[in-house]
Amino acid sequence: MSKTQQLPVLPLSDVVVLPGMVVPVALDDAERQAVIDAAKAGGDDSVLLVPRLDGEYAPVGVVATIEQLGKLPGGESAAVLRAMTRARVGSGVTGPGSALWVEAEILDEVLGGESVVSSRVSTRTSSSRFCSSGAPGRSSTPSSASRSPAS
Repeated sequence: MSKTQQLPVLPLSDVVVLPGMVVPVALDDAERQAVIDAAKAGGDDSVLLVPRLDGEYAPVGVVATIEQLGKLPGGESAAVLRAMTRARVGSGVTGPGSALWVEAEILDEVLGGESVVSSRVSTRTSSSRFCSSGAPGRSSTPSSASRSPAS
């Protein structure tokens, strides 16, 4: 039997997020802010991140939890989201706030183990570019520079 959750949808037009990734999302418009507010009001702090392709939602997204709310170096509000598991976008449902809510069918279990660790290593540098107060770019620490991709 499939597990389902009712979640607010956060459409992303410039990035695809996979389970295990931690991503900063600028809350630079009313739609994105409404989704975060709805998730908080729903009490679960979870959202469904869905790619928006040519103005349409993709059929599959990821369930993500709100890890932190804050400001980007430029002063914009932002949320740090942790993608946990894939989910199929279902029919619309009612929920708190003005965000779009859907029934999301969970497609796999929450990731754990090495695959999440590998994702965190590869996304840590990308995330730090958006959330750090320093100049954008990759970290040049010896530990990240000496890693090679898994075979």
